[in-house]
Amino acid sequence: MPANDATAAPSSRRHPRRGSRRPAHVLLNTEAIVGIHSSSSTAATARTRNGELVQVSFLLRPPPRPSTLFAHSPDINPSMPPRIIYSLLRRPHPYFYHTDVGLLPRPGGHYTIAALNFTGTVHQFELHVFHSDTSTWTRRVLSVAAPQEDFPVKTPRNCGRLLLHHTTTVISIGGEGGTMRWVDLWRGILLCDVLHAEPSLRGVPLPLPLVEMGYNYGLGMELGNPAQRRGIAFIRGKGCLNFECFPEVDEETELITVRVDDWALTTWSNKKMSNSLEDWHKESVNLSIYQPTPSITGENVVYLVAREKFSHPKAWIFAVDMKNEGRVQSAAYFGIRQYFGLDVIYCPSRISKYMNPVKYEKPATTPGN
Repeated sequence: MPANDATAAPSSRRHPRRGSRRPAHVLLNTEAIVGIHSSSSTAATARTRNGELVQVSFLLRPPPRPSTLFAHSPDINPSMPPRIIYSLLRRPHPYFYHTDVGLLPRPGGHYTIAALNFTGTVHQFELHVFHSDTSTWTRRVLSVAAPQEDFPVKTPRNCGRLLLHHTTTVISIGGEGGTMRWVDLWRGILLCDVLHAEPSLRGVPLPLPLVEMGYNYGLGMELGNPAQRRGIAFIRGKGCLNFECFPEVDEETELITVRVDDWALTTWSNKKMSNSLEDWHKESVNLSIYQPTPSITGENVVYLVAREKFSHPKAWIFAVDMKNEGRVQSAAYFGIRQYFGLDVIYCPSRISKYMNPVKYEKPATTPGN
């Protein structure tokens, strides 16, 4: 969402929220706005490496409306809106991609940050862990003690990405051992209890992308960013993972299409989390669009992105009721932003639970207004 969008313009109007309670979870816009939001209950400040002040605040909205981060600092280039990548960390810290790191809240206001880096050797990874109470990083090399079972079919030549784990998202479970899950949405999950004195890794497979593997006369299709076609969430109340996927692509171009009547959304669930594919159970199939994101609060809702065309800049978010024949429960206009086809424009977050409730959605302001 660009900084000059109408949502960033100053205004004296106040729009009352539905109740004064904060939402239990939000759909966080992955692109922030350069500016200042006047809600003091969600504001925080820090310093850049140049000593400049950074002020951030959130505009929280209940799903399917997007919640937005506002950021302002003399160091920020207003023509290049900031993106939400990862929290500021104390240096020195190890190098990692933002998709490889997860945040684990702990009692007493403490937290643990863990990053899992591939070493280049099959089934071997570097685990980097930071504890806020000691302000120290630890590093250890781990081999996957219990790898996921072999795939029951041969991996096609063009689907070589399935042979190695490439993390696309991290899920923090918690518990006594501080369980975290590094998810490759095409291939499987690596589980680790990062708070144990001797942590270990074990693998859990995800349902195979059999449609993609069958294209090009059995050679398969190149597997790019899976977030447009697959989504996963841990449902704490049920103690299981919900996994959503789109099994169809355009037969002529082998590219993603966004025609509603050509899409099918398949829901899978897994309570055992062993290294077997047989633990996944198919639950339902519904018509929908793309970027499936299961609700993280246990509701039988999946959020989806809708566009007039695949690359169209205007976007809407649909909330689909999976218990009611896949009907649209609600919808919200997301906004207009430059779109590159594989962008993930929002992500589910429980950050709202750490913020004080506010009575109004206060107006946003931009610097100089």
